[in-house]
Amino acid sequence: MPSLDAQGRVAALSIMTRDMHIAPDVDLDTIGAVSAGFSGADLEKLCREAVIVRSNDAATDEGRTAILQQRDFDRALTRVKPSGAIRAARRRRDHAGNDVSVCPGYAREADLLRSTILLPLLYPQRLASLGVSPPKGMLIYGPSGVGKTFIARRLARSCEGKANFLNVSCPSLLSKVVGETERNVAKLFARARSVAPAIMFLDHVECLAPVRETGDSAENTMDRLLSCLLIEMDGVVGHSSSESAVIVVAATERREMLDPAILRPGRLEVHVEMKRPREEARKEIFGFYLSRMSTNAGDSDATAALSGKLAKWIGDGATGSDIEGACRSAAMRAMKRGDAVVCERHFAM
Repeated sequence: MPSLDAQGRVAALSIMTRDMHIAPDVDLDTIGAVSAGFSGADLEKLCREAVIVRSNDAATDEGRTAILQQRDFDRALTRVKPSGAIRAARRRRDHAGNDVSVCPGYAREADLLRSTILLPLLYPQRLASLGVSPPKGMLIYGPSGVGKTFIARRLARSCEGKANFLNVSCPSLLSKVVGETERNVAKLFARARSVAPAIMFLDHVECLAPVRETGDSAENTMDRLLSCLLIEMDGVVGHSSSESAVIVVAATERREMLDPAILRPGRLEVHVEMKRPREEARKEIFGFYLSRMSTNAGDSDATAALSGKLAKWIGDGATGSDIEGACRSAAMRAMKRGDAVVCERHFAM
C-alpha cells in the first residue's frame, strides 16, 4: 500500500479517530507531519498502538481517564514504523547529539551534507523560489575507517520523522542469476519512491557502477547493471516536491572505479571527500568517545587535555575507527585490571 502525503495522512487520521475519545491537545497536523512514509494501514496501526498505550496507563493508574492524549500518540510513534521502509534504528545513547551537525572532526563535511540534503528536503520552496532545483545525489568518498558510514547514520537520525532512510549495502544486491541484480535495483528504487520523501544510502556503490568496458560477457553484465542504475536515478524525483523526493547518498573507498556517467550533474553531482583526520580533528574525535566513557577526567578541560595527548600519541594516518578501537581497547584493559574508570595509563602509550 503506497504512503500518503502530509495532507493525506491528516485526512486519514481524522477519519480513523472520528469515533475515538481524544483530548483537545491531540494535534493531528503534527502527527501527520512527523509520520512521513506511513500508509493508511500504518496509520491504523498507529492509532491502535496509541489506544494500547492509553489502556496500559489506565490499568496501572485507576484515577486516570481513558481519553487519548497527545503523549499516547507520541509514544506510539516510537513503536510503529512505516512498513515499506528500512528506517534507521532509534538509538539515543549518544548524549552528545544525534543530528548530522554533530560529527566530530568533520564539521565542514557534515555542514555540506546538511545544506545539500536536509535543508532542500525540508524547505523545497526556498530553492524553488530561486528558480533552481537542488542536487539529486551526493557521493561521500575516502579511505576505509574515516567515518563515511558514521556520518550517514547521523543523517538517518537527523531525518527521523521528516523522511525515511533506506540503508543499502550494494554487494547484497548482486546475484549470479542473470537479470536478478537489475530487478533488485529496480525494486529498491520502487520501494524508495513508495515511501517518499526518502533518503537512500548506497554503501560500496562501486559494486553497482564500475567503469564501463567492452569485452567479455561478465563486463557486459556490469554494463547492463550500470545502465539500469542510471535509468533509475534519472527517474527519481528530486526535492521539487518534498513529499515525492528521493535523494541518493552513496559512499565508496574507490572513487576512481566509478563510471563518470554516475558522477555528472543530475546524479551524484556533489562530491564530499573525507580525508584522514589531522591532529585537531583527532582531538575532537577522541573527545567525542571519551565523553561517553567513564574516565578519571573530572571536567571538560581535563577531557580536552587528555584528548590532545591521545591525538598526538595515535599519530598521523589514524582514522576515526582507529580512535574508536583505541578507546575500546583502553576500556577493556581497565575492565581486566578491575579499574572503575578509564585513564591515560590504559592506552598503550
